[in-house]
Amino acid sequence: MGGEKLPNQYQPSVHDWRPGDRIASIAVSEPVSKTGLGTVQRVILDKAIVVWDDGKQSVERLQDLIYGGNDPSKIVLKGESVEQQIREELKSTSERVAVNRTLIAGFPIDTIGNLVRWR
Repeated sequence: MGGEKLPNQYQPSVHDWRPGDRIASIAVSEPVSKTGLGTVQRVILDKAIVVWDDGKQSVERLQDLIYGGNDPSKIVLKGESVEQQIREELKSTSERVAVNRTLIAGFPIDTIGNLVRWR
């Protein structure tokens, strides 16, 4: 029993996930929308960013997804917006690092205003 291979029909299949794939997830305990369906927006290593039909977003493991077709019109995270989000996140992270270094170095708190872009 230990060395037997399952017949091909029972082998897990590997899908080449891509933006626009309509999916359901076995990892969701409650339906996140009335349809229970979402759309893959990005695939990152072994995870997918999914926007559900009710507008909520989650990160799902690829092995938990069930393929339900492809609809490119459902892609909402375009490459430019993702790049912009990453740029903003990196900028805020570098600001936090600069503030922490200033505080650790013992500089007066009023010098922090020059390091941070206040919104």
